[in-house]
Amino acid sequence: NFDHEKERFLSQCRFKEVSETALRFDGLMVELDQAHEHRQKAEESLRCKENQYTALVENLKVGVFRIGREGEILSANPAFAHMLGCATVDELKKHNIVSFYYNLDDRKQLLEALGVHRHIENWDLQLKPLGDGEPIWVSIYGRVRDKSSDCYTEGIVEDITARKHSEEMLILS
Repeated sequence: NFDHEKERFLSQCRFKEVSETALRFDGLMVELDQAHEHRQKAEESLRCKENQYTALVENLKVGVFRIGREGEILSANPAFAHMLGCATVDELKKHNIVSFYYNLDDRKQLLEALGVHRHIENWDLQLKPLGDGEPIWVSIYGRVRDKSSDCYTEGIVEDITARKHSEEMLILS
């Protein structure tokens, strides 16, 4: 009789243990589903914000740039490409920024200022767009960014050619 009771007791214990394990597994599955749903919502929110910021930068009327240590154009918006006489950003990236300086001494002074201050504001200089276009005046706001593997300059460029011509006309009059 004792052996029979022992077997029944063990059977009940095993069933209870299996039942508890199954319940815990079901709970884990629910938590996993909730975590997966939360992650999907977060990823969708991130994609939405990325699209908003990309659209904002792409539609600005001022140039936005990121230029590498050797003058390679890492990224830019369409306004910057158009300022420099390029139809697309990809076309602009084929060039080094050095080829757009009207006066190479301006580049030297700009790099010296960035080296000392790590940022510049209202830095006016002339750039020469591709082709036979007239030089344009721009005002640059930028800063040097040092990351562990990269060093680049990023900022914005505003075409101030019309303002410079107006200033010249005012001085002449």
